[in-house]
Amino acid sequence: MVGNETVASNTTIKGNVVINSPYILTIDSGADVTIENSSKINVNNTYLYVIGSATDPCVLNFGAASWYGGNGIIATNAQIMIDKAVIKNAKYGIKSYNAQNFIVENTQFETCYYGILLENQSAEFAQLDNISLSQCYVRGLSANDSWITMSNFNITGCETGLWFDYCYVNEKYDAPGANLFLQNNFIGLYTTYSDLYLGQDGNDSIGAYNTFLNIDQNIEAENDAYVRVQDNYWANTSSKMINAWGGALVLDEPSFTYVPDNPLSGDGEDEELAAIKEMSNGEGTSVREKLTIARQHIRASRFSQARKLCIDILEQNGDDPLVPMALLVLRQTFTPEEISIYKEYVLNGHKAAKGSIAKGMLTIAAFDLMEANVAIYDSICSEYAGKLPESYALYKKSLYQFGNLGDVKGAKITRNRLESKYPESIYLKDLNSRLADSVSFHPLNSVPLGLPKGISNSVTEIVNEYQLFNNFPNPFNPETVIKFSLKERSNVTLDVYNIAGQKVAELVSGEMEKGFLERKFDGTKLSSGVYIFRLSAQSLENGNLKYSKTMKSLLLK
Repeated sequence: MVGNETVASNTTIKGNVVINSPYILTIDSGADVTIENSSKINVNNTYLYVIGSATDPCVLNFGAASWYGGNGIIATNAQIMIDKAVIKNAKYGIKSYNAQNFIVENTQFETCYYGILLENQSAEFAQLDNISLSQCYVRGLSANDSWITMSNFNITGCETGLWFDYCYVNEKYDAPGANLFLQNNFIGLYTTYSDLYLGQDGNDSIGAYNTFLNIDQNIEAENDAYVRVQDNYWANTSSKMINAWGGALVLDEPSFTYVPDNPLSGDGEDEELAAIKEMSNGEGTSVREKLTIARQHIRASRFSQARKLCIDILEQNGDDPLVPMALLVLRQTFTPEEISIYKEYVLNGHKAAKGSIAKGMLTIAAFDLMEANVAIYDSICSEYAGKLPESYALYKKSLYQFGNLGDVKGAKITRNRLESKYPESIYLKDLNSRLADSVSFHPLNSVPLGLPKGISNSVTEIVNEYQLFNNFPNPFNPETVIKFSLKERSNVTLDVYNIAGQKVAELVSGEMEKGFLERKFDGTKLSSGVYIFRLSAQSLENGNLKYSKTMKSLLLK
C-alpha cells in the first residue's frame, strides 16, 4: 500500500497486502474480502481497523488454511481494532507481536490453525470480548508473555482451546466475568508460569461461570501456574480431568454440574484462603507462602503489600525456582496507570544479585519493554549459560526473529539451539508448534496428544471426509448453523430431534455433492432444551460406504 485504504465492498485479493506506517487499512461494514493464493495481510507499525455492523459484519475469507503458506493477518507493533467480523480459513486468524493496542470484540474465527495468537503483549492489555473460536485446529486462543482481559468466549473443535505461557488473564480492574464456553476440544486449557482468574473471588466475580463440556482433558497446568476455576460448570464434577504438576495450583471448588438452566449461584469457602491457613504461619516464611499471600493482597487492592513481598523474593531469593512467578505477580501490583513505575523498576530500580535467575529474568523483561534486538538476547544467553534465563532468552529470541523480523531461517537456528541445549524445556513445546512450518514438520507431529474429536489433519482432508461438525453458536437462540462434509456424492438426511426422540425438523433429505456444506436451523417455534442433530449419508459411488453421527446442542431462550 502507498496510502490509506478503506475497503467497504466485495473484494478479491490475489497476493500479499503489506501496510507500513504511516498508512492505515480500514475494512468497513459491508466488506466481504476474499484473500487467495495463501496470501497474508501484514500490518507493521501502523493501524488495522476491521469494523462491521451487527447486521453486516466484515468477512475476511482466506480460502483455505495454509500451514506452510502461513496465511492470515500478521501484525507487528501494530494498533488493532476488530469488531463484528468473521475471519476464516487461515493459518492465523490473527497473529500479533507486541501490539500497541489490541481490541477484538464480537468476532468469529472459523477453520483456522490458530484463531488468535498473541506474543509479547505485556506492555498493554489485550481486550477480548464476545469471541467465537470454531474448528481452530491447533489452538483457539494462544498467548505468550501477555496480559489479557477476556469474556464471553465460545471455543469448540480445537486441539487446545486456551494456551497461556507466562500470562496474566482477567486483570481485576476490567474483567467482571469471563463466561467462557469450552466444548469438544481435546484440551480445554493448558498453562505454564501463568496467573489465570477464571473463578470466583469471594463476592467479587472476576471470571467465573465458565463451562467445560465434552473435553478429553479439561485443564493441564504446570510450572507453578496458578489457576482459579471456582464456580464453573463441568460435565462431571466428580471427575473434572484436571492435571497439575510442577508446583501448579488449580482451585476448582465450589463447582456446578453442567445441566441446562443451572443456577448461577454458590457461596463456598474461599479455597485460597484455606490454603493460606494451612500453609503459612502468617509470616510468609517461604517463597511459595509469600506468593500466595501476595495474590491475596492484590485481590484486596493492597498493592503495596503485595509488591513488597514480590520484590523481596526477587532481591533476596534470586535463584529460587519460583522467581518467574514472582515477576509475573509483581507486574499485577501495578495498575495500567502505573506502567511507567513498573518499567523503571525492571530497567534499573531493582537490587537483584548479579548472575542470579532473578537478575536474568528482570533483564529480559526490561528488554521486552524497550526495543529488543538479537544482540541483547545473545548477551543474556552468554551471561546465564546453563540457567533458566538462557533457555527463556533463546525462546524469546526465536519468537522475535520470527514475529518481529520475519527471519524464518534465524528463528529455526535459534529453536534448534534451544532443543540442543535444553531438550526438556517447556518453551520448546510451544516453539515446535509455532515454528513447525520453518523446521519442516506438520503441527500434528509437534503436538503428540492427537486431534480433537472429529477433526481431520487439514482443511483439505476435512472436505474429503464424512464429518458432522459442531454447530455454532451453541447454546443458540433461536438460530444455529450445522456444518458437515461429504467424501463422495451421497444420499443425505440431516434431521433434528428433541430429547424425547421426536423429530422436530428435517434440514436435508436427498442427493448432495461432495464437499463442505452447512444448513441453518431455526428454533423459534421450539421450547428451550437439548436438541439432537443426526446426519446420515450413503455414498452413491460406493454402496458400502455409509456414515452416521449425532450431536447434541442446547436451545436457550
